[in-house]
Amino acid sequence: MNMPALVVPPETPTPLPEDDPTGAATATIKERGLAGYISPFKVDLDAVRAAKTPDSSSSYQPVPHGDLYDRVRIELEWAGIGITEEMHSLYRGGDRYIGLAITDLKSPQNDAEVVVGWFNSHDHSHAATLLLGERVMVCFNLCLHAEIKVCRRHTKHIRRDLPGLVAQAVDRVRGRVDEHGDRMDRYRAVELPERGAHHLVVRLVEDGALPAGSLKPVLREWRQPSHPEFAEAWNVNRLYQAVTGQRAPLSQMALRHRSLHRVMDEWCDEREGNARRA
Repeated sequence: MNMPALVVPPETPTPLPEDDPTGAATATIKERGLAGYISPFKVDLDAVRAAKTPDSSSSYQPVPHGDLYDRVRIELEWAGIGITEEMHSLYRGGDRYIGLAITDLKSPQNDAEVVVGWFNSHDHSHAATLLLGERVMVCFNLCLHAEIKVCRRHTKHIRRDLPGLVAQAVDRVRGRVDEHGDRMDRYRAVELPERGAHHLVVRLVEDGALPAGSLKPVLREWRQPSHPEFAEAWNVNRLYQAVTGQRAPLSQMALRHRSLHRVMDEWCDEREGNARRA
């Protein structure tokens, strides 16, 4: 079933009174590189629970923001996954809500951790949506994979269906973490010369995974990585880190990483095939 990706409202919302102007409450998360992926208008969980929920009708049954957060947290706990850090943001006077959390579920190589993002609305603009994916810990890149997502419109039986949908997504994420580790091992093993990096970056721009304005910053990071760990070898992983290290709205993450993995996997397939024929 095709489901839309998490969409961050493009408009600039009016900040709420509960906002923390000093940013002290989220200083740790900002240091970890998540602040650029969520609205600057952050609130605490009490403000999320206090947001007014519209009245239900026979065809429209909105879920309170706090209930969606509780459901995500419960399913993670039942799966043995803890939340180490989280942040919340309200838009449009509290009608729209975005949450983002870092979990303690990590890849076997300990180079990625699972991030959970969720979105809810009370103005008929979006379905209740959940995305799960990995974040590379060295560069603090956020990688939300489109395959691990659920969304449910605020219609009849949403309260009945939502727990099962969230539970299914949480169950799937463990396999994705192992898959991520295998993919990173493969990217580290396949060489990528300068000409090949240029070719892949252009393909990503053509695919819409990268804006044209990111071409130069990506190639600059590819040539001179900010982290010395990635400067040790000219391989596919080096370019992967250069691409995912570029900031992007949360709404674009799913598209970026679908395209990124497709392009890089095809490069690896071709090079490994050539090696076998040789």
